[in-house]
Amino acid sequence: MNDRRVLELLGLVERDPFGLRADARAIRSSSPSACFRQEREASGYSGAEANGQLIARNVTLSPAIVATIVVAEQIFPVVGVLAGDALAFVNKPTTQAGAGVTQGRVSSAGNVALAFVNPTAAGVTPTAGETYVIGLFRR
Repeated sequence: MNDRRVLELLGLVERDPFGLRADARAIRSSSPSACFRQEREASGYSGAEANGQLIARNVTLSPAIVATIVVAEQIFPVVGVLAGDALAFVNKPTTQAGAGVTQGRVSSAGNVALAFVNPTAAGVTPTAGETYVIGLFRR
């Protein structure tokens, strides 16, 4: 199965059995959000997400300190999130010693809860002002 077929199955591009409208720039993109944005534009994306689509949001976050040897959930506002959405992925743009994102969920309309882990013997504050990519599946 190629990348284009995966995007078709996710509903991000129209089905094109002969490959006449393939957009190689989007498929080769290194950024998931850029790939989704380019594919939506190439397929006449109107700006309104429909059910069954994978939606990428870029969100600048400044998480609070994560206590020692704990997984702590923090809630952040994310524009356009609906209560029925499912969090598909979260991408922290940098690695950081002692801090990581383990999972996430949509806590309510307009809010995403992310779980940060700190396995070290001291509190760790994830880097402030980073732009995370949040992937949502609209059900």
